[in-house]
Amino acid sequence: MAREKQGDCPNAVSTLGINTCLSHAVDATDRNYRAYVRAIGGLLRLHQPGAGSAPPEPPRGRELDAAEAAWATSGPRSGKRSAMP
Repeated sequence: MAREKQGDCPNAVSTLGINTCLSHAVDATDRNYRAYVRAIGGLLRLHQPGAGSAPPEPPRGRELDAAEAAWATSGPRSGKRSAMP
Protein backbone atom coordinates (compact mmCIF):
# COMPACT_ATOMS: atom_id res chain seq x y z
CA MET A 1 0.00 0.00 0.00
CA ALA A 2 2.79 2.44 0.79
CA ARG A 3 4.18 2.03 -2.71
CA GLU A 4 0.89 3.01 -4.34
CA LYS A 5 0.67 6.14 -2.20
CA GLN A 6 4.18 7.41 -2.89
CA GLY A 7 4.36 6.51 -6.59
CA ASP A 8 6.75 4.35 -8.55
CA CYS A 9 9.94 6.40 -8.32
CA PRO A 10 9.39 9.40 -6.05
CA ASN A 11 13.09 10.35 -5.86
CA ALA A 12 13.83 10.11 -9.58
CA VAL A 13 14.45 13.50 -11.18
CA SER A 14 15.42 12.48 -14.72
CA THR A 15 14.50 9.97 -17.37
CA LEU A 16 17.64 7.99 -16.54
CA GLY A 17 16.69 7.98 -12.87
CA ILE A 18 13.17 6.76 -13.63
CA ASN A 19 14.48 4.06 -15.98
CA THR A 20 17.02 2.89 -13.40
CA CYS A 21 14.42 2.87 -10.63
CA LEU A 22 11.88 0.95 -12.72
CA SER A 23 14.55 -1.50 -13.84
CA HIS A 24 15.31 -2.28 -10.20
CA ALA A 25 11.57 -2.74 -9.54
CA VAL A 26 11.28 -5.17 -12.48
CA ASP A 27 14.31 -7.13 -11.23
CA ALA A 28 12.79 -7.40 -7.75
CA THR A 29 9.47 -8.52 -9.22
CA ASP A 30 11.23 -11.17 -11.33
CA ARG A 31 13.07 -12.49 -8.26
CA ASN A 32 9.81 -12.63 -6.28
CA TYR A 33 8.04 -14.38 -9.15
CA ARG A 34 10.77 -17.02 -9.49
CA ALA A 35 10.66 -17.67 -5.72
CA TYR A 36 6.86 -17.99 -5.89
CA VAL A 37 7.04 -20.44 -8.82
CA ARG A 38 9.67 -22.55 -7.01
CA ALA A 39 7.49 -22.65 -3.90
CA ILE A 40 4.34 -23.61 -5.81
CA GLY A 41 6.30 -26.22 -7.80
CA GLY A 42 7.62 -27.68 -4.56
CA LEU A 43 4.11 -27.92 -3.13
CA LEU A 44 2.82 -29.60 -6.28
CA ARG A 45 5.59 -32.19 -6.12
CA LEU A 46 5.05 -33.18 -2.48
CA HIS A 47 4.23 -36.86 -2.04
CA GLN A 48 0.96 -37.79 -0.41
CA PRO A 49 1.49 -39.01 3.15
CA GLY A 50 0.45 -42.57 3.87
CA ALA A 51 0.32 -43.57 0.23
CA GLY A 52 2.46 -46.64 1.08
CA SER A 53 1.03 -49.40 -1.11
CA ALA A 54 -1.09 -47.19 -3.37
CA PRO A 55 -0.12 -47.10 -7.02
CA PRO A 56 2.32 -44.26 -7.73
CA GLU A 57 0.79 -41.00 -8.82
CA PRO A 58 1.87 -39.42 -12.09
CA PRO A 59 4.40 -36.65 -11.52
CA ARG A 60 2.59 -33.50 -10.58
CA GLY A 61 3.73 -30.06 -11.54
CA ARG A 62 4.16 -30.80 -15.23
CA GLU A 63 1.49 -28.25 -16.12
CA LEU A 64 3.37 -25.60 -14.16
CA ASP A 65 6.64 -26.56 -15.86
CA ALA A 66 5.01 -26.32 -19.29
CA ALA A 67 3.43 -22.95 -18.48
CA GLU A 68 6.74 -21.63 -17.19
CA ALA A 69 8.57 -22.80 -20.31
CA ALA A 70 5.97 -21.10 -22.51
CA TRP A 71 6.15 -17.91 -20.44
CA ALA A 72 9.94 -17.82 -20.61
CA THR A 73 9.91 -18.00 -24.41
CA SER A 74 6.93 -15.74 -25.12
CA GLY A 75 6.40 -13.55 -22.05
CA PRO A 76 7.05 -9.81 -21.90
CA ARG A 77 10.69 -10.28 -20.86
CA SER A 78 11.47 -12.59 -23.80
CA GLY A 79 11.90 -9.70 -26.23
CA LYS A 80 9.07 -10.88 -28.46
CA ARG A 81 6.18 -8.60 -29.24
CA SER A 82 2.81 -9.48 -27.82
CA ALA A 83 -0.03 -10.37 -30.17
CA MET A 84 -2.24 -8.02 -28.19
CA PRO A 85 -2.20 -4.32 -29.14
